[in-house]
This record gives sequence, C-alpha cells and structure tokens, in this order.
Amino acid sequence: MEIASWIQVLGTLTFGAVGAAAGFRLVVMARASGAFGVHGLAAAVICIGGASLLLIPFGKALGETAFGIPVTLAGECLMRVAMVGLAVFVWRVFRPASLLGLAGALTCAALVGTSFAWELVAQSSFVRYDPSLPSAFGTQAAFAVPFAWSAFETGSHWLGSRRRAALGLGDAATTERFLLWALATTAFIGVCALAVAIPVLAGRGAPNAAALATAGRGALYLAISWCVWRGLFRAGPAPAHQPS
Repeated sequence: MEIASWIQVLGTLTFGAVGAAAGFRLVVMARASGAFGVHGLAAAVICIGGASLLLIPFGKALGETAFGIPVTLAGECLMRVAMVGLAVFVWRVFRPASLLGLAGALTCAALVGTSFAWELVAQSSFVRYDPSLPSAFGTQAAFAVPFAWSAFETGSHWLGSRRRAALGLGDAATTERFLLWALATTAFIGVCALAVAIPVLAGRGAPNAAALATAGRGALYLAISWCVWRGLFRAGPAPAHQPS
C-alpha cells in the first residue's frame, strides 16, 4: 500500500478510536450533568460516525462475501445515520425553538436520504464502490451540508463566547470547545471535498495530485481526532448550560 493510502488508513482508524473514547466521555458527562438527551445524542453521532469509518473498509476487505456485503452496507447506513444525527444535534442545541432550525434538520435528512437512494441505484456494489460516479459526488455534497451548518453555528458561538471571555463574562474552556468543534467540522468539509477531488484527479491523469489528496484526507482525520480529543479531555470541565 502506498504512503498516501497508509496515511488515510491511519487517520480513519485514529478517528474511530477517538470517537469511541469520546462517546464514553460524553456518556459520563451526561450522567454528571443530567443532560443525557444532548450529550447522549452527541455520543451517538461521534460513535456511529467512527464505527462506520471502520466497518466500511473492513467490509470491503472481506470482498463480496456473505459477510463482507452486509458489513459494508451497515457501515454505509451508519454513516448516514450519523449525518442526520449531527443535523438533529445542531438543531436541538443551537436552534431548539426555531422553525428554521427544524427546517435545516429536515433538509439535511432529505439530502442524505435522497443521495443514498441515488447511490443504491447507481452503484453496482458498495463493496466495489465507485467514487467517480455522480452519485458519489452527490453523497459528499449531502454530507458537507450538516458539517457546514455545524461549523457556522459553532463558529458564531465561538466569536460570541470569545467576546464575553474578553470581558470576564465567559468561560475559557467553553470558548475553546466552540473553536475546536468549528475547526473539526470545517475539516470534515475538507474531507468531503477531497473525496470528490481524488477520483477527478485520477481520471485526469494526475496520480501524484490524487495521492496528495488521499494523504490530505488522512491528515484531516488526524486533525479532527486531535480536536475531538482536546475538546473532551483537555479543555476543562463541561459547560453547565447548552447554547440555545
């Protein structure tokens, strides 16, 4: 396996491991704060997303067998459940009383569901997934939408929290968490963009650029893993109240 692919595998596995640890941490935080609904949803999103990234390559490695096919499909389904869960999380945390927030969550769910239906028709097999098909590009675009929404909301709250902290009215740990999550979700948008760039570059006879993009995806997963780890294990105690 070439170096670029190894970097991508390393990044994916690291995020899967950090996601499992983060999920456990969020459950502990939920028990301590009594806000299991919010923390539980966050734990589910991170754990499910990490699990999907582990199941898909594992299923593909097994090939089109009685075990490989359902494992791969399970990973694909879980990835989309995580995307919808992220949209619901952003709605419930940042805009719980807003019809616009509900509309945003429903729009994200519709985009993810529609793109999955397209993939089921277009792909001959998820084990032999073709990332160069238009349906694959549509999937990455659908995934990028909830990440972009999350990045916008957390980035906005980071700016507000930063101003409050400068006046001595905010909490530094909370401010850092907003920044880390904004960076992580922005990096996920980059992961989606590079997933489109890789087959395009390869198809245009630019293997070196495609390999660089592949390594870039792995590097982004490593950066996301650091942000999640830092935010949950190093940024201090959890905030007492969730944004609304």
